[in-house]
Amino acid sequence: MNPDLILNNLAAWSLQIALIMVAATILPGVLRIRNPAAMLAYWWGVLSVCLLLPVIQPWHVSQANGLLTSFSLELDGDGGIGGKITLPRVGGIIASVLIAGVILRLLWLGLGLLRLRALRRNGSLFDFPPTLFTETQTQVGAITPIYLSSALDTPVSFGFIRPTVILPLRLLEMEAEEQKSVVCHELLHISRRDWGFVLFEELIRALLWFHPAIWWALGRIQLSREQVVDREVLRITGARDAYLQALLEFTLARRAEMTLTLPLLKQHHLTQRVALILREDSMTRLRLTVSLAVICAVLAVTGRLAVNSAPLYSHSSLGDGSALSKKAAPDKPPRHSKRMRMEGGPLDIVHQVNPAYPPEAKSNGIKGKVITEIEVDERGQVMEATIIKGHDALNEAVLNAVRQWRFSPYRLDGTAVPVVATLTFDFSLN
Repeated sequence: MNPDLILNNLAAWSLQIALIMVAATILPGVLRIRNPAAMLAYWWGVLSVCLLLPVIQPWHVSQANGLLTSFSLELDGDGGIGGKITLPRVGGIIASVLIAGVILRLLWLGLGLLRLRALRRNGSLFDFPPTLFTETQTQVGAITPIYLSSALDTPVSFGFIRPTVILPLRLLEMEAEEQKSVVCHELLHISRRDWGFVLFEELIRALLWFHPAIWWALGRIQLSREQVVDREVLRITGARDAYLQALLEFTLARRAEMTLTLPLLKQHHLTQRVALILREDSMTRLRLTVSLAVICAVLAVTGRLAVNSAPLYSHSSLGDGSALSKKAAPDKPPRHSKRMRMEGGPLDIVHQVNPAYPPEAKSNGIKGKVITEIEVDERGQVMEATIIKGHDALNEAVLNAVRQWRFSPYRLDGTAVPVVATLTFDFSLN
């Protein structure tokens, strides 16, 4: 697949995701779904469908001409040819920016992991935690080392093989119920193995860093996960006031940290978490099930409309939509063997010579399109060039130019094959 087609498909896929995410955001609010566990599963489902869209949808045959589309020659104000007539390689610039963004996000992720490792290495192991902490570990079912650190303002938990909880020193100055609630929160993340999900989500964020809808979905997932843990903390401790007080105290003391963690809170989620803690969930299981079924049906329709509005294309067929021959070409096809025909086509230009506007034609005001058919061999060299349509005063200039063009070999099933392509040049006077 040629790079321009890849970028076009990426843009179409991004639009599909955006349309689905808009509907996915509006529907739960309309139906007033507030169940954290249901919303966590819901947002993971929405994100999974968006990521799998390129796989589960049918791809269309590309009807667009490839890199060899029309070329336009225009005269500047002095009657000369205005600059070199090459298609701008905007696609290459966009691709470079996208790749650079992915690399930077991955570096940021790596720095966060190093920061966590440094926190654990520099922290003080809590060798003799109070009975309050050990009882909480038993209740949650997560027996894990607990560290103390003066470098943090909020507790964090992370790790696979060596799951770790790091507590700020100031936690020891809080009330016993507040301490238990905070430790319970972090141990629940450990027992739920949320760290793996967080790493996976950050990898998705790094790869699709350019899409705000992906950031939004990941934010909804993280908020729902914290709300699930909030409810479990209240079920185990029964200390709602103490837990709310701990959230507020850590909010006031919080400072920016470059860490990839499972924090007790993210400040922009705090309001929604506190509101849900204070509100009783009155939605019955039946109503929740029916509401989610309705949402899934609406999202299915939305997804269908999104796919139809911004389809993905392959270049297996080109120009008039007729499929390219699936027969393998011989290693050295005869000069006059049947060649595949394409209008334009995904041929990368290696060397290009622009037709010169004939002075006589220019002075006589002759303009118009010249359409030429070229035969390109398996090495990418132009073997023949024939005028299909054009003015006699312009045709020779086009033939002289296109015979000097060179292309990257066109490959079918890994084998270089000759092709026939059509080029259009538009000579116009301003």
